[in-house]
Amino acid sequence: MSIGPTVSSSVNQGLETPLHARGTISSMEPTDGGGSEPKLSDIVARAVAMSTGQTARYHRTWEEELGDSAEACAAAAAWRAWDIERPGILLRKEWFGGAHAQLFDWLSPPDPTLRKRYGFTYDEVAAWTWYGFNFTGDEHIDEWRRVELKPENAAQLLGVARRTAPHGVFNARVLADAARRVQNLGLPFEARKVWALQEATSEQIKHVVHLSLRPRWSVPRLHQSLLGYSRYRRLCLTLALKHVEREERSLAK
Repeated sequence: MSIGPTVSSSVNQGLETPLHARGTISSMEPTDGGGSEPKLSDIVARAVAMSTGQTARYHRTWEEELGDSAEACAAAAAWRAWDIERPGILLRKEWFGGAHAQLFDWLSPPDPTLRKRYGFTYDEVAAWTWYGFNFTGDEHIDEWRRVELKPENAAQLLGVARRTAPHGVFNARVLADAARRVQNLGLPFEARKVWALQEATSEQIKHVVHLSLRPRWSVPRLHQSLLGYSRYRRLCLTLALKHVEREERSLAK
């Protein structure tokens, strides 16, 4: 967690500052390098800073905040590599960016090489870290990002794949493409459905996504264990499509 104090007061409380304090807000320069006229977000952020006693910290440099030790200098360089030029920018993210934005200790920023490796912004690396990714090769992050999968959905899909695939080995590219087909259809994301339908086309998914893919003769536990095998998934898909065809024929009569 960040070493910055937790903000317990609301934004509305932050705006309830004395008149002389509020009068100085508009004259402050925007922390993020904006023009002479600060945005509403600048005004709100400064109100929060004043209401929580962090105005000085909000305007400090990293060196003023962290000191000049070797550890502090390394941390300051890493934050700047993430385009976070001063503590005020990070404070704003922690106040308004949700729980994952408060994930990193100020002296332990995320490794800047992750930005070059995956093309992450700071907000993205915080989100992917929050959902349990350690940025190892077996997490297939490149594939999930290729199909623009959200980190929470990618974490769910990776978990199902690791639990279900024989020996934990699966084709991440095929699985990612299946996730994209589901997303493009506007369907709710269910990791188990994506896993079961990874061999299906978009048209087939539309027909069977609402069905249980477990054959009547298969017990639930056996079905779950067999879903790790491509041939069994294709068999389930074929049976489900035949069921849809029978239903359509019966309705046409």
